Amino acid sequence: MTKLMNTSPAGLMLLILLGLVGIVASLFLGLVASTGYYLFIIFGGALCFAMLMGLCAIAFRWPIRHIIFSGIFGLFFFINIIQARLGIPIYPLWQLAVIGIGSLGMYSLYRATLNSRLLLSSFVAFVVFMLIAFVSSFGHGVIFKAAAFQFISDFKLPLAIAFGLFWATKLSTRDYVEKLIWPYIGLALAFLLLQWAWPSGYMTVMNVGSIAEEVTSFLPSPGKSLFSHPSILAGVSAAFAIYYLSKWQVKVEKDRSNFFKFILVAFLLFASNQRQEIFAFLLVAIGLYIIKDNQQLAKRIFIAGTISIVLGIVFFLLYEEAFKREIGMWGIDTYRRSTHPRAQLYEGAELLAKSYFPLGSGLGTFGGVGSMKYDLLQYYKLGFAYEWWWNRYEAYLLDTYWPNSIAESGFFGAFFLLLHYLLFAAYLVRRTFKAATQRLRLNWLIAAGSFSWILLVTPTSPGFQELLILFLPGIFIANAIMDERKYHAALNSDGIDTKVATR
Repeated sequence: MTKLMNTSPAGLMLLILLGLVGIVASLFLGLVASTGYYLFIIFGGALCFAMLMGLCAIAFRWPIRHIIFSGIFGLFFFINIIQARLGIPIYPLWQLAVIGIGSLGMYSLYRATLNSRLLLSSFVAFVVFMLIAFVSSFGHGVIFKAAAFQFISDFKLPLAIAFGLFWATKLSTRDYVEKLIWPYIGLALAFLLLQWAWPSGYMTVMNVGSIAEEVTSFLPSPGKSLFSHPSILAGVSAAFAIYYLSKWQVKVEKDRSNFFKFILVAFLLFASNQRQEIFAFLLVAIGLYIIKDNQQLAKRIFIAGTISIVLGIVFFLLYEEAFKREIGMWGIDTYRRSTHPRAQLYEGAELLAKSYFPLGSGLGTFGGVGSMKYDLLQYYKLGFAYEWWWNRYEAYLLDTYWPNSIAESGFFGAFFLLLHYLLFAAYLVRRTFKAATQRLRLNWLIAAGSFSWILLVTPTSPGFQELLILFLPGIFIANAIMDERKYHAALNSDGIDTKVATR
């Protein structure tokens, strides 16, 4: 992909300059970090990063587009380490880069939307949801900053896909996934083993005060590895597991390592011990087996049903104690009220939807990143400040996805948002069945699987509000859309009619 510079005097001077800039940049960032002003740190970090990337582009003759994408893609895995060790809030900067570049790819997403009735219907449902949420924000004393922040957050899914579409027109993002999978597996396993074998050393390296205790008997602790939370390790590993499981089932090229890669990333997913993420992956894996081709569907459905029963029994036996404990916390098998934060968030959302019927309480008021950052009023009104978990509310308020739309846009808005996701999932599954080639089928299978996994975890996960979880699926979906477009463009150039190809 790239060619190293030669050993000419000019090349050596560039390499020396690169090292000097790296040293100066480190000193500069250390000085800026000591001020404690996040704005200075972000802009200082961006300036140093841009200088280093520019010098790398010159010294190693790398195209600028590869430098930028490599930087964003690489930072994706190291955000937590940089923030933990250096105290630099790199996540907002990374998120801003993805959202900003994603806005440049929105026209490509718009073009794809016009080529499919299902995708257009999905987009219309999303627009209706956003209109309801927007209208509901007037007259309720909504804080503008909170509403604006939530408005942008609600667009993270289309922006993540648009980000992938923007880059898919300029380079092969698929190559980056293939080249970085082994480094990811190696680093993730190394940090996971450090966490389990030497917890105190892990806490020192990651600059954390504690590690969550394991409630089951088969893991030392919930795996976090490189990331700030086990759910992020689960999300990244699930995306890779779906990618390589699909490649193993739809054999476009002969690569015996696909199954081995799948086993390793699946292990990382299970090491996270996130029950909902693991269960969602099992459902997706069964679904991928069913829709991987159009032949012998009845037979595969029967086999999948049998496997589902077995896996369901095993899953329940592994987590039986956890289920029994949480059922009581949700207030299901007792006369006492619920004490689980997720249950209380759902109850609060339902109460707000009824209180502000029919349009909800407005953007940035409950259950989302906008309200968590800028407006806690509704939480205090609901009495959450008296709950056992409130002193660590930032760890719980985004612990589930749907209370946000139920509260802020009412039952009608939440219905249209769910319709949007279901129609989008139907579009991806339909494209899998209608794929003209094995390569296209593989791309759509990966896209359908990675999107469905996020949708399945939303009842107990931030889901579509977390860009770290959306990042890889957005790239996978964009690859499928772009490859389909290129395929039909090639057919059109040969004079073949493709009017109904993407319906």
